[in-house]
Amino acid sequence: METGQRIDRVSRLAALYLIPVSTVVGLKAGTDALNDGTLPLWFVLRYYATAVVLCAGFGYYFSRLFLSVFKPAVSACAFVFWFAAFCYLLSFALTKSLPNESVFVTVFDATAPHTRDFLKIVPVWIWAAVALYWALFVLCVKSVKPFDRRKGDVPLYGAPTVLFAVLCCYTQWSDSLFSRAVKSCRLYAGLKAQIADTLKNERTGTVDVLSPETKRTIVVVVGESANRRVFNDNIADFEQKTAFLKNKPVFVPDATAKHVSTAYIVKDMLMPENVNLIAAYKRAGFKTFWLSNHFKSGKHDNLIYATVRDFDVLRYFNFTQTDQSFEWTSSRYDDVLLDPFSAALNDPAGKKLIFVHLFGSHFPYTGRYPNATESFIVDQYAASIRYTNLILAEILKRTEASNQNAALLYFSDHGTIPENPFERFSTVPDMIEVPMFYWLSEPYLKTPAAKAAKTLSTLK
Repeated sequence: METGQRIDRVSRLAALYLIPVSTVVGLKAGTDALNDGTLPLWFVLRYYATAVVLCAGFGYYFSRLFLSVFKPAVSACAFVFWFAAFCYLLSFALTKSLPNESVFVTVFDATAPHTRDFLKIVPVWIWAAVALYWALFVLCVKSVKPFDRRKGDVPLYGAPTVLFAVLCCYTQWSDSLFSRAVKSCRLYAGLKAQIADTLKNERTGTVDVLSPETKRTIVVVVGESANRRVFNDNIADFEQKTAFLKNKPVFVPDATAKHVSTAYIVKDMLMPENVNLIAAYKRAGFKTFWLSNHFKSGKHDNLIYATVRDFDVLRYFNFTQTDQSFEWTSSRYDDVLLDPFSAALNDPAGKKLIFVHLFGSHFPYTGRYPNATESFIVDQYAASIRYTNLILAEILKRTEASNQNAALLYFSDHGTIPENPFERFSTVPDMIEVPMFYWLSEPYLKTPAAKAAKTLSTLK
């Protein structure tokens, strides 16, 4: 083989690995806390250059080692590198951050409807970029030509392969895509173990609800991804839509979410310390209702289902097949819950506990309200908040019109960052500061419990 040909083939093989490795390292350089200006530039450059050399070097020497099966070895090894880079690019394009444990766990627990709903909002340019990316991968693999086999190739390339592999694992594994995936698998296994623990160790006889035989209705509306800042920005809209109320809602001005996961919020709300509050309410004579516009994941592997399974009436409404109380509906808006709520409200049971689980402002925002025309994502989020205001107003209207001895509590499970809905940092105020209020009917205001209640705040 001539020197020119050898250089060409070495260059093509090296480029096959340098492209994905440089992509990943470049994204890390743009998002790492390491690159915050506090460290010398030369140190940072050496750090990232080392990552490029080690990873690309391993791919190169690995390919040279297996000349007898050169093309399959190159294709398989290069695919791993390109796939990792693809995941980083896709995550950065959608979330402005690199893949993390929260993203992986969300993927693990996603249902087919969740996936379809997500794919609908992926921009066309991303689909085009995906096609171009993998077309480039195929072209790069095809452009690589095998080298002539020579005596001594195995020790010549075997030793560097092992060396680069060891150095890669030692220096790069802890922050790699695959390490994050392994950690996420363990986290997800822990989540499933917690579900099993919840089912096994729940306590139903340690708490009693003191409730006189007075007829009463308690309504709890659980919102989704509504942050307090944007809710307050649209408080005039809420006040206008609820102007008909004789008694105004009382706001809790500093409500904060304990988690940024709906499942954990619901679990802590209904089963704090594994104490089954629903069982306690049922012993006190309440008929319990769970009306949800969320997707159902699975009866045995979803923390929310494990938590709410003991409700007397359990109904889901968002793209779920007919299966016991899980119903098919073509509507994905929260107004699908209004008629079932009215039915629960009019149930002849003397004491009722009704939970209404909204889909609220779950991304994609344009799928949460009808006739979406907003172009900017922050405007779409605000529109979803205003649509939730409409649903809340209708629930309040129907509750007030029933003239029942009723109390209603609303809060959002957690917030979100409107312009970056995939961001999951729980320390960000928009993620954990949520709207919360309660409302009491005229009959309820005459009860001793209501007379003892103190007004917390009103928003203006």
